[in-house]
Amino acid sequence: MNLIESSNEPAFLYKSGFKKVAPYSTDCARWIYYVKTEMDHDNNVHKSLWLRYELVISDDPFADVEDNYEYHYNDSFLRVNRGYYSDEEDEAYAEDCDQDPQFRIDQSTKIALCINSHSDLKSAEQLLF
Repeated sequence: MNLIESSNEPAFLYKSGFKKVAPYSTDCARWIYYVKTEMDHDNNVHKSLWLRYELVISDDPFADVEDNYEYHYNDSFLRVNRGYYSDEEDEAYAEDCDQDPQFRIDQSTKIALCINSHSDLKSAEQLLF
């Protein structure tokens, strides 16, 4: 399955453990992220695989609701955060970036990945998680 050619919501990602992260927007075209995370508590490292889609919402009153939403795969990246745990929680921060609310980041690295197909995604998941 080619991620680039599909225009429906990538529901198969939920089965693989991805969560949808949608920053607030009222624009008819917006970024939607699907994120899979893992925390290495021994080393205080948080790694996450991000898939970025553009969501385009049209306003056709005669179309089904699902037909008014088009998802276009854009790119993917790996984010690795090294940090520490705090006694205080920051729920707003955690919600925006799919992060543990008590984890504070000292160092962050973002690496672009070349994922274009379902098999590329499965290979990346096996290597990372």
